[in-house]
Amino acid sequence: MGLGKTLTILAGILHSVPEAVDFASFYGAPECKYPAKIRTKATLVVVSSAQLLESWESEVQAHISPGALSSVRFHGQDRPRDPEALRSVDLVLTTYATLAADHTGRHVLHQIEWFRVVLDEAHWIRNPSSKQFWAAVSLCSRRRWCLTGTPIQNKLEDLTSLAQFLQLPPLSTKATFQRHVLAPLSQGGPNFAKPLRAYLEAYCLRRSEKCLSLPPSRQEDVTLQLSYEEQKLYESLLGETRRQINSLISKGDTIKCSIPFRAMLKMRMLCNFGTFPSIKSNTNFLEQSGLEIGCERCSATDEDTRVLLSNYSFCPDCGRQLRPSSPLSESVDSQTTDADSICINTMPVLDGSAQILGAGINHTLSTGFSTKLSAVVQNITFGGPESKNIVFSYWTSTLDLLSKLLEQARIPYCQIDGRVGYVERSTRLKTFKEDPQVLVLLMSIGTGAVGLNLTVANRVHIVEPQWNPSVEEQAIARALRMGQTREVTIVRYMMEKTVEQNIINLQQKKKRLAKFTFDAGTKENLSGTIEDLKSVLDIGSQQSMRSGICGDDPIWDY
Repeated sequence: MGLGKTLTILAGILHSVPEAVDFASFYGAPECKYPAKIRTKATLVVVSSAQLLESWESEVQAHISPGALSSVRFHGQDRPRDPEALRSVDLVLTTYATLAADHTGRHVLHQIEWFRVVLDEAHWIRNPSSKQFWAAVSLCSRRRWCLTGTPIQNKLEDLTSLAQFLQLPPLSTKATFQRHVLAPLSQGGPNFAKPLRAYLEAYCLRRSEKCLSLPPSRQEDVTLQLSYEEQKLYESLLGETRRQINSLISKGDTIKCSIPFRAMLKMRMLCNFGTFPSIKSNTNFLEQSGLEIGCERCSATDEDTRVLLSNYSFCPDCGRQLRPSSPLSESVDSQTTDADSICINTMPVLDGSAQILGAGINHTLSTGFSTKLSAVVQNITFGGPESKNIVFSYWTSTLDLLSKLLEQARIPYCQIDGRVGYVERSTRLKTFKEDPQVLVLLMSIGTGAVGLNLTVANRVHIVEPQWNPSVEEQAIARALRMGQTREVTIVRYMMEKTVEQNIINLQQKKKRLAKFTFDAGTKENLSGTIEDLKSVLDIGSQQSMRSGICGDDPIWDY
């Protein structure tokens, strides 16, 4: 991530313009299995959000001479309705949401035989039942590229979807890839990993940070303990969950996954909110609505994700039931904060902020106290006026509470989440990059973890551990990437002896899986089971969490 995939592809497109012109000008037999297509010299690039369309256009303007590469956006209501309009350009930019919508609508993009198709953040097609996967696979082109810094999100099967899109012989189908590459891994033996490594050596171009002279980065793991009042609330939630599960077990009932999932959500939220009333209102809302915790995909609030999930009854990644009316009309924790007023440009007054925080934020806000969020604001304060901070959180309500604490500490900030429109989002990003007085960017990890270039920041705060460690890596890469000139400090916060500590243990398993795949290593357990869920909740003995809670099916993707 952040090591030049975009620029590499743009250079490749520019270098192959003569060949692309020949491809479009001299008609021959179709290079794909779909006949009667309109040939174009264009390369189609599919990105994960409308925000990244601007990033690609900025790279074209910054690195390619004017007029050398023509491009057009295929996005929004004003996108071209006639495939002929896309024949004379070199680069067509669209999003997965638009691609999926076009696939079920006018089929403009699917009437064309493209010179090249590029999937940016290609892990977005990892679920083979999703609309974006089938829309991408159905595109007509012989030259196909997948770009991603995190090809494995949760399990090795994530590679199967990429292989099916690439259609590279002799493993051009899902069945052949699974039979010849994944099956040997489960069978074991001295050469169990040889097929996988051979495939990656043949088809994967990989660049790590070792190839570049990036500035050093420093990791800070901030381990905190719940206060007495927070501990009482946490133990109450945990005890309630134990009682529910034990009651169902004593009756001989099968326990549904929704019970431990909701319990985890409440405990994770409490680790952030502490004794602030937000945790009470949110847990009551969850109990009334029956919502379950979701993955990073279905809990994201950006516009393109809304479109992708608008017709789903269940999340294609984690299986969570989505609200039939509007799955992502708001996140499970959304508050009534006016999104247009979340950019504060007050003068920074850092002198004395430490004393204010040391006196206790709860004395000022008087409605509660959060050990973790107080530590976040303290670390921002101690960074000084020369530091630029990005703060990532899973929940917008955490960002809303942090914004109040920052206002109290008189630290200027901007906030970006799914409630902020595209135009306003770009304005706030520009403000954070260019205004030296704005020291903090609050960002939901589902909205801003992918694709952005924020090298102006030198401190990245991960407020809570994520189910998927790749999401954290993507977030960190917003600052630690090509163009960064300062040492980057990554600060991760974790509440000791809570569900967060167990989530980190699960993260380590997924990191070892990715390392095993792309680096030399030993065979690891390649699939998650309900045991992972048990260890995360740490509910108790096998008797209280016996098998049958969710059956014997593998755990959902996080």
